Amino acid sequence: MRSTIFVMSGSKFLWLSASLCCAGEPAAPLSQAEMQQALRTLQTDFAKKEAVNFASLNRIAIDGLLRANPQTMQLITLPDGPAAEAPPPLEEALTPGITCLRPQAFRTSDLAACKAVLTKLASNGTGALILDLRAPADDSDPPAAAAFAALFLPRGTPLFSFPAPLKTESDPVWTRDLAVLIDQDSCNVAEILACVLQMNRRAVLTGSVTRGRTASIASLVLRKDTAGSLVLRYTAQPVTFPGIKDPFAAGITPDLPVPVESGDKRTLFAFQAKEGLARTVFHAPPPRTNEASLVARTNPELPGRIARTMEKPGAARALPTDRPLQLAADMLVARQVIDPVKK
Repeated sequence: MRSTIFVMSGSKFLWLSASLCCAGEPAAPLSQAEMQQALRTLQTDFAKKEAVNFASLNRIAIDGLLRANPQTMQLITLPDGPAAEAPPPLEEALTPGITCLRPQAFRTSDLAACKAVLTKLASNGTGALILDLRAPADDSDPPAAAAFAALFLPRGTPLFSFPAPLKTESDPVWTRDLAVLIDQDSCNVAEILACVLQMNRRAVLTGSVTRGRTASIASLVLRKDTAGSLVLRYTAQPVTFPGIKDPFAAGITPDLPVPVESGDKRTLFAFQAKEGLARTVFHAPPPRTNEASLVARTNPELPGRIARTMEKPGAARALPTDRPLQLAADMLVARQVIDPVKK
């Protein structure tokens, strides 16, 4: 049986992995006294004492913590020099009544840009908004989420505590239909914002489960060399939400799950940056075999298939599909059709 032992020594956690053989039922977890006794004995009698010395146990402890908490603790190398400037929010009308807004960062300047877009959309008759929070963005302070939430929620709406309770302090800019896209790349502010909107039943969330980093994010520089700075990035003070299950470390579950692999998403976002969002949502139907082609003994589907099989230059290929965005657009289109009928 494989057993993992955590030992507290002073203010440090020590991790010890040993193969223990036992018969019958698995042993109950070791008590603190039992762990200390096992560690002292191994440090004295174990044949390979360098494997259980203080330095080795500390190294194993950090490695174990990183592997046990991949979403909320990472060891990364950052290049020296100023960080690249984030592009402005991406805005595109998918239909005359539905627009997608994708913030690329969550700074004060981005808040102002998003507010300007929402103000324009609210005045030109746009009926629905898709707020895309899937763009990889730098983490920021949780109160930034409160400022973004105020764009969508009534004045005085309870949001979260960090550490004191926060409420919206202004009237909303956007009060019409809202869908939100989330996934594992949503930064901490995007997660907090999505959780607040879902908690207040203000938006339908589409996409995949987030990382659960609803907290402030701290960074500790451990080393600097020619490769850059070795940084331990970890979640610090968590955000607490009133009346709901704590999403920290568990993630936010969307109302409409649509998982997308990270590699596919990078390709998709690169295509959207060049060709636009709508081309990955609405696709023209390919030519199909019909009665006229059967009479003429032709097959409009065949030339394209042959060209793709032979990988000829210029052969038409299927356009990538942004399935979460497509589902959100379909839902809002259906709502815009059904709501007037209900009235």
